[in-house]
Amino acid sequence: MSRASFQILPGVIPANRRSVLRIVPRPGHTLRELGGFSLFYRAHENLLEDGKITADIEKHPIPDWRIDGESIRIEGFFAGEQEHSIDLIRRDASGHHVTLAAFRVYSLSDDLRGMKPYRGNFHQHSTNSPCCHAPEDTPPHVAAESRRIGLDFTTISDHSCYRSVQEAEAAFRNAVTDLVLFPGEEVHPMQWSQHIVNFGGKYSITELLESDRDQFSREVEEIRRNLHLPDSMDQFVIAATQWAFAKIREAGGLAILAHPYWYYSKLAGLMVSPAVTEELIRRGGYDAMEVVSGFHYDIAEYNNWQIVRWFESRAEGRNIPPLGVNDSPRCRGEKSNFDWYSTVIFAESLSFEDVREAVLACRCAALETLPGAPAKVYGDLRLIKYIHFLLREYFPEHDALCRREGEWMEAFLQGKPRAAENLSEAGGQTEKWRKLFLGELYRK
Repeated sequence: MSRASFQILPGVIPANRRSVLRIVPRPGHTLRELGGFSLFYRAHENLLEDGKITADIEKHPIPDWRIDGESIRIEGFFAGEQEHSIDLIRRDASGHHVTLAAFRVYSLSDDLRGMKPYRGNFHQHSTNSPCCHAPEDTPPHVAAESRRIGLDFTTISDHSCYRSVQEAEAAFRNAVTDLVLFPGEEVHPMQWSQHIVNFGGKYSITELLESDRDQFSREVEEIRRNLHLPDSMDQFVIAATQWAFAKIREAGGLAILAHPYWYYSKLAGLMVSPAVTEELIRRGGYDAMEVVSGFHYDIAEYNNWQIVRWFESRAEGRNIPPLGVNDSPRCRGEKSNFDWYSTVIFAESLSFEDVREAVLACRCAALETLPGAPAKVYGDLRLIKYIHFLLREYFPEHDALCRREGEWMEAFLQGKPRAAENLSEAGGQTEKWRKLFLGELYRK
């Protein structure tokens, strides 16, 4: 007997207020399975209603509770922003406590009211990129795979190619999907230069550059002169990168500093000198930075560089929004890291305006989920604690719903019978679960 048989709703409640929770049986189960039991309560960060802080669990007041039909109704004051344990227990013949079912809820402060958890990706590739060597990974297939791994939103930011998301959207024009796609491209004015992601921009920066290279050169030269860089610095790379940042913002997009420490190959080493990267990080002009990028195990140490540099920036007083991206050239296979890195944001909706606002407000965190390893989250400590709770309590059910939808999206692409009908029936299911889990905090 466990949470596979019962669930507690809502999973998130307002902090410093009385709230009502209900433990309800899942389909096929009843409360009678529990037999006799009592309730155990623990505030994880030891913050109590009377303002005291104590680890003495005997002083953690048990909320009021009673059997109410086919549910257990629990009402209590949940102090502070923290996680709470609510366990159903009984004593065995030797007098020891036996846990029948263990539940967790989270009390959240009012500033995150209406801010829904979404998981997404800001940087990945399809067959429209030369780095992709999997012929099946067309833009529509990448979209289906993105939903299969649990993403609520994504882009397809192919190298110097802005049309990939439009191709994916066209493929699903006659189907209902809850995956939100945003336009994007990976911009690099020259091959050996810093890469920048144009996320959500209204037009292609690469096409803008290619339409008049003479004007591009003049504008970059003007930027270079005004930067007053030392002669030893790679002035073109820095000036061209600043140009790209500005043009992405003019297009209404988010300018993302991509994989700041990218180890290109054993022969080439790092794509951009760390000295140049340092100058770019220090000067700013971008909206967010990839803290964990799509590095496989053989070059994963460079994610470590990026994580540490991001923390150093925080210590220096620069609050750079942290992103996790898979930057993946293939969706499956031995060398795929497609589901290793992503970003969790807290936004009012999945409109571009709300996603952009969430990132700029730093209501985002980079997520690393390497196979067989514990999840790691990089961002504000407050958000990290909440996200770890969500990874245990909210995202498993969310991801199961996404997995089914992603599989039906792929079936739709293959022209299989009833795929469109299955997608229509799946429409809105993840939002329904999100609304149930957040309860009154679903809306502002």
